[in-house]
Amino acid sequence: MNWESNGFAIKNHRNPDGSLKSRPQNSQFFFKKAISWNKVGSGITSFRLRDDTLGFNDAAPSIFGDELESTLSMLNSKLFEYLVKIQGGTLNVTTGIIKALPFLGLAESYSISKRAISIAQYDWNSYETSWDFTENPIIRTEQPNLEQAFNTWQQQNANAVAEMKHLEEENKALLQIG
Repeated sequence: MNWESNGFAIKNHRNPDGSLKSRPQNSQFFFKKAISWNKVGSGITSFRLRDDTLGFNDAAPSIFGDELESTLSMLNSKLFEYLVKIQGGTLNVTTGIIKALPFLGLAESYSISKRAISIAQYDWNSYETSWDFTENPIIRTEQPNLEQAFNTWQQQNANAVAEMKHLEEENKALLQIG
């Protein structure tokens, strides 16, 4: 999205007859931290934290406000997977479905979510496709040879996966069904 000069190009994009071709809505929420999800999908709805460098649209709805980390943990639980399903979330999970869900402000979920987000960001930033990529993770291990560097990196990945699994289990225990 070209939002240079407060979105001048988008706000003034016109049809050949001079009428406005685009009309950005809710722009006061652009570039704000939020929880986002894919509105349309055939699998389980997955919620993710979006930083303040991105906008949003109808295909990737967003939740704004306080306690986003706790809310993220809650929304990605098995309980809320079930609640979204019984609310009618099939291929199309709308903001109305999400808005109808109860909010459970569990203090424990904040630290679980923060740690999981940190691990995921570190992993994402280890690849060149990340805007925050700085160094190859194998080189970062500072091992004397390639074999040791690779083995160290492989063990670090296994540890991160194990910790994420543990965090997911802790979150599941907070919000379990039957």
